[in-house]
Amino acid sequence: YAVVWSENAAIHFCSGTGEPAGVHLFIWVKDVDRLFDDLKKRGGTPISPPATQPYGIRECSFRDPNNVTLIFGQDDEPQG
Repeated sequence: YAVVWSENAAIHFCSGTGEPAGVHLFIWVKDVDRLFDDLKKRGGTPISPPATQPYGIRECSFRDPNNVTLIFGQDDEPQG
């Protein structure tokens, strides 16, 4: 498992036979719920809807046409 960070995005390289596996692209966003709705309306393939994870990040994920997992996350603080 390795992670490469640059500004508001990270690429996670996961090897092995379990989950997670493959390449995962994580991108910080300001409003994960609004982004989820927008991507779904545009025909995106959701993997998981927005949910607050035990580690305090609210995130959702989509599968891109190349089978890469795209994860969008935000700090779980009220938007205002």
